[in-house]
Amino acid sequence: MLEQLLCSRRPPVSEAMLPARIIADLKQIQGEVPVAAIEAALAAPENVKEALLALLSEFARQPETLPFGAIAHWHAMLLLAQWRESRAFDSLSKFLELPAEMVDHVLGETLDTLLARALASTCHNRAKQLFQAVENPQNYDYCRIAALKALTILMLQGELARESLIEFYHDLMLKLPRLADAFPWDLLVREINEIHPAELEHPIRKLFADGLINPHFLRVEHMESALSQSPNQLLEATRRKPEYQIIKDALAEIRELAIYAGT
Repeated sequence: MLEQLLCSRRPPVSEAMLPARIIADLKQIQGEVPVAAIEAALAAPENVKEALLALLSEFARQPETLPFGAIAHWHAMLLLAQWRESRAFDSLSKFLELPAEMVDHVLGETLDTLLARALASTCHNRAKQLFQAVENPQNYDYCRIAALKALTILMLQGELARESLIEFYHDLMLKLPRLADAFPWDLLVREINEIHPAELEHPIRKLFADGLINPHFLRVEHMESALSQSPNQLLEATRRKPEYQIIKDALAEIRELAIYAGT
């Protein structure tokens, strides 16, 4: 009876965790998803925000220090994204500058989805940095596409005008060399199809005609399918897709991430 009474008064594990313990658990490489630590962080964001920002900044500046198999940076990224923490954006933007050989080590297969969504969640009127990341030929192709996808999400969230995005894509297609390795053209067209390609139909058809689109990845029929819908209808369908939404539930996202990380 006494033991039951004591247990009933004992605070939940997540509430009892100290900030240092939360961070330590989030940095664990092996084992299950640190649910208690994540719940404790979500219950009291101000207790861990600074530590998570520092953790993310450290790995963004020195990605080579990230231990093999570590996912602490993803924990930090997703928690800060759920909180719409604008101070995380600069560190997240640095991941877009990773050299090709570091991308898989640091970001894995989730690059153009979770990173894009985290960027959009923390951007707060700093889309200029994303435009620059897309244009920078020194950036790895999949990092440029992550920036593209983040721009699409911002547009769908009403934080960026569709007209501005279409104009940017048009200028991009005009000024880049018409070479297969100048840009991941098929991935660009895929993003354009998600926001309705009407204004860019002619230059897109030219990309197909010039053989710059991988037909095994994307066909002209995909564009025509998008064109058959009204812009509002297509945008609403895209807006409902999970990969085009801001981060709202870090714990659920981390559970999915654990599948990729093998934990």
